[in-house]
Amino acid sequence: MTFVLACPSRRPNQIIQSCAQPREVPCRRQLPPALARAITSEGNDATHVRDIDLTSASDHTVWGEALRRGAVIITKDEDFVLIGRARDEISTPTVVWIRIRNCSRKALLEAILPILPTVVAMVEAGEKLIEVR
Repeated sequence: MTFVLACPSRRPNQIIQSCAQPREVPCRRQLPPALARAITSEGNDATHVRDIDLTSASDHTVWGEALRRGAVIITKDEDFVLIGRARDEISTPTVVWIRIRNCSRKALLEAILPILPTVVAMVEAGEKLIEVR
């Protein structure tokens, strides 16, 4: 499974981080690159947006890259949820919306890694929006 993680940038558009198989894209204070590495260590393919030169790309560019890769987008930014709602279902990647308040990298990993198998199963079952609280 492939994942793309998105994070807010200094601009109105978000920065996304993409991960192949289980997606993970940590950015800035919101989603750290360590998340992508942790997802990869769990047997998924994950790439940070920074590693594919999309750090300052628009949300729509990141969305397109996720579609091209067949990736899931992981984000703390609601913009990707809104983009998904505005598109037809066929061209919509799954969005994993992390709704956990700002926390340490350690706390984020401790919250996400235990539920990663459930997230993967939900993606494989065809869910288009997965909220993690």
